[in-house]
Amino acid sequence: MKYINRIAVFSVVFVLGLTCFPTTAQKKVLPGAIIHLDASEQNRREIVWRNLGVAGGKMPANDEVPEFEEGKIRIPALGINEDAKWYTATRKSETFGGPPDLVPKMELEDWTMEVLIRRNGPKWPDLVVASQVLGFRARDRELQQFQVSLNGPDTGELIARFKGRANNKGKWLIPEDLGIDIKKKEWHWIAFVFTNQKSVETYQDGEKVGMVEMDQDFDPEEPMWLSIFTSHDRDRNFNGSIAILRIYDRPLSRDELLQNITGKLSVEPTDKLTTTWARVKAQ
Repeated sequence: MKYINRIAVFSVVFVLGLTCFPTTAQKKVLPGAIIHLDASEQNRREIVWRNLGVAGGKMPANDEVPEFEEGKIRIPALGINEDAKWYTATRKSETFGGPPDLVPKMELEDWTMEVLIRRNGPKWPDLVVASQVLGFRARDRELQQFQVSLNGPDTGELIARFKGRANNKGKWLIPEDLGIDIKKKEWHWIAFVFTNQKSVETYQDGEKVGMVEMDQDFDPEEPMWLSIFTSHDRDRNFNGSIAILRIYDRPLSRDELLQNITGKLSVEPTDKLTTTWARVKAQ
């Protein structure tokens, strides 16, 4: 009888383990992303970053392909400690982007952009300005643009420019507005949630860190194109790594952002399994 009980216990734990540690196929991300780039779906031989989102297409390298890496991604605030893959710019010439005709096209009014990102060091020594991180814009950048940059040569504080089609000057948001600080050598989930002519909310590691009222209006009839590790300008490139990037054509709630984070990188399985195992042993 003891052997039967042991077999039953281990069978229960095995099944619970399968439930608590979902496979990649089981992990769910909110559907409908226009852009969905995930380095874990790539291999090191590829010279483009394939878009898994509904816009299709791919992100070619501008000059040189960023370095493909794999290892652990740790975000203690979220309980994340996962095997993962990512792209790293090891020199200022390594970016993803290209001419508008070669990259996925986006038509956005309200939108959300979320990024799993790490800053690896200060700006490249020969850059004369603070480095850009990423962004998207119309064929003519003065029609529409969203640009994310670092606030200084060796800081993780972000600044961003929102330029709507009908606004002559656009709007710059400073670190005090955005509240995002990418610490050196640390992975972070960051997100921008833009509601047209209303507000932009910013998130870091699942927590809302900023909210600013906005008068910018993005015209969905004006297509835009993405650039990664820079915002379309050469010699202003980001010294960092990016693992996942998604853009939706609607505002996501905090719960939806958390679902995307925990859907790709499981947050709670260890505690759940330990608690369940203790309960099974007691019975």
